[in-house]
Amino acid sequence: MKKNIILIVLLLAAVLFLLAGCRTANSPDPSKPIVVAFVGEAPQIPGVNASPAQAAPAAQNDSAASVQPSVNTPAQTPAASVPAAQSAQPSTPAPTTQKSETQNDTPTQQAAQPAQQTQETPSTPASQPAQQEQPTQQQDQPQPTQPAAPARDEAQINGIVELYNTAVNKVKKEASTLTRNYKHVSAPEDQLELPGAIQGLGKTAIGTFVKGTDTPESWTSKDDMNIVFPVGNTDYSSHLTADMVETATREDTGSSYKIYIKLYDDKLTSPAKGEGYAGVFNTITASTFEEISVPTVTFNKVDVNGVKGSILCTVDKATDRVTEITFANTDILSLEVKVLVSTLNAKLALEVEENYSVAY
Repeated sequence: MKKNIILIVLLLAAVLFLLAGCRTANSPDPSKPIVVAFVGEAPQIPGVNASPAQAAPAAQNDSAASVQPSVNTPAQTPAASVPAAQSAQPSTPAPTTQKSETQNDTPTQQAAQPAQQTQETPSTPASQPAQQEQPTQQQDQPQPTQPAAPARDEAQINGIVELYNTAVNKVKKEASTLTRNYKHVSAPEDQLELPGAIQGLGKTAIGTFVKGTDTPESWTSKDDMNIVFPVGNTDYSSHLTADMVETATREDTGSSYKIYIKLYDDKLTSPAKGEGYAGVFNTITASTFEEISVPTVTFNKVDVNGVKGSILCTVDKATDRVTEITFANTDILSLEVKVLVSTLNAKLALEVEENYSVAY
C-alpha cells in the first residue's frame, strides 16, 4: 500500500510540475488587450431586406391581421365549403340570405372558440370533484408510525469489543502461520478530485498502481506478521474501543463465534498510529508523505479520514483465537500541494478489503 501511494504521488507531482510550468510559460501579457470577434451572416429573408429585428414585428403584424375576421366584408365561401350538415339536407335547402349569414358568422364563431375553450378548461364534470377529494381524504388519514430503532445495547457492544480485542491481539503473539488470501484495493472515481488538466493522467496513474491481489501469500516469521497484519509495523492488532462501534453482533455457530463489527466514520483526522482507524486497520498516515522528496514540490497539507470501517471474523470458542478475519476500510486523502508557485488541491479515496486465515 505504501509503495502504491508513493508511486501515485510521484507521478501526480511530476504532472503538476509540468502543469505549473505550462501555466507560467503560457500566461498572457496583462498589458495587451484581448479582442474577441464574432463573425456571422445576417439571416436572409427572400424578398425582404429588413433586419431580423425589423422582420419580427412585421411577421407579428401579419399574423395578427390574418387571425382577426372581417366584419364589414362577408367572406365569400364556395358552395363546396358549406358544412356537411347543411349539404346532407337536400329537401330543405337553406335560403341564400341564411347561407350568407352563416358564412359571415363562421369566422366570428371560430375566433370566439379559443375564448370559450379557455373558459371551459378549468371547469370539470360533476363526477370529477369526488375523485379530486380522494387525495385530501388520503392525506387526512393518519400515517402508520415507523417502529423506533432498537436502543443501543452498551453492555453487548462492550462484551463483543472485549472479546474481539482479546482474540485478535493473540495473532501476532501465538500464530504459527499467517495467510493473506486476498487484498482488494480500489479508488472510486466518484470520490476522485483532481485539477482538470491532469484528470486523465491522474486516473491512469491510480489505475496502474493501485492494485490488489487474489494470490494467497503466507508468512511464518513474527517480524513479517508484525509488518503485514493490522496494525502494520506494530506488535498489536487492535486498540478498538466501544465508542468507535456503531453496531456489533455475535453469532454462536457451535464451536466458534461469528463476530461482525461496523464502525462509525473516524472522528479523528490524520490519526497517529494506534489511534482511531489507525489503531484498527492498516491505514495511510500523513507521515507517509513526509518521506516523499520531489524538487519544487511541497505538501502543504495532508488530511486522512477513515470511513466505512468493518470487521468480520471467526473466533474459536475454546481458545479465544481468531481463525479467519476480513478487514474493510476506506481512507480519504485530501492533499494541498505546492508546485513552483502554484498551489493545487487533490482528493482521492482508497478502498481496501483484505482477508486472512490464521493457524496456530
